[in-house]
Amino acid sequence: MKIAIAGGHSRKAPGAKGYLDEYECDRAFVAKLIPALKAAGHTVVDCSNEKGDQDSELAEEVRLANASGADLFLAVHLNAGGGTGTEAYTYTETTSKLAKDVCAKMSANVAAALGISSRGAKTANFYVLRKTTMPAVLLEVCFVDSATDRAAWNRTSWDALTKAVVDAIGGNAVTTQAEAGWVQDSKGWWYRNADGTWPKKTWKKIGGKWYWFGADGYAVHDCWKKLSGSWYYFDSSCAALQSTCAKIEGKWYAFDDGCHMKTSVRVNAGGDLAL
Repeated sequence: MKIAIAGGHSRKAPGAKGYLDEYECDRAFVAKLIPALKAAGHTVVDCSNEKGDQDSELAEEVRLANASGADLFLAVHLNAGGGTGTEAYTYTETTSKLAKDVCAKMSANVAAALGISSRGAKTANFYVLRKTTMPAVLLEVCFVDSATDRAAWNRTSWDALTKAVVDAIGGNAVTTQAEAGWVQDSKGWWYRNADGTWPKKTWKKIGGKWYWFGADGYAVHDCWKKLSGSWYYFDSSCAALQSTCAKIEGKWYAFDDGCHMKTSVRVNAGGDLAL
């Protein structure tokens, strides 16, 4: 399939800004999407441009797409307005089954890759959807003014995002192994697995120590946590205390080799707690 693709906006009309910068993010995404789509067997024409104000940029986007003879047009944007999640649009009056199918799959796939909600497939009278001569989809990846969406964007690998789009269109994405490791953002610490996913609401053993990741994907720290009937304490490094005694808020506690707080302890000759 021949695909015309465009990252929305231009440097003079950069789009929405919040926790994320729409222009910077959609251009970065398109730069990763192009080789992924080509690797899946598609011919790709980049219609992103720097024609100036918004009207000029959109008109050039459409001109390049229509001149390309593409089978599908994809515009990549980020959303704004106080919401959260992924959504995708086709033209209000479209009759294209291809556009409708890709639109629905793309919203669901990209949302799943990011770990946020899918707002679904929608229709709109957007200029690039109305003026292009081939089936067209406009993707709103996530919201620039949502802290939840910003965290999801920052921790999701390019491999996972590009695969979501390629799978929605059809073809086989080429996967590359992400670099596993800890990542810190303004909300806290989370861990990227080698496949681009991250642990959520689960234990994970890393470097010989145990960590608990909440439903939001961040490691808990400096707090008590009751899990499956047992109490655990997570220190400032996010690790659960293990095989040790510790003074917490003026009181001594003991933890066994499974990180559980012990309910019965003994005191050694020096007056200290011991396991």
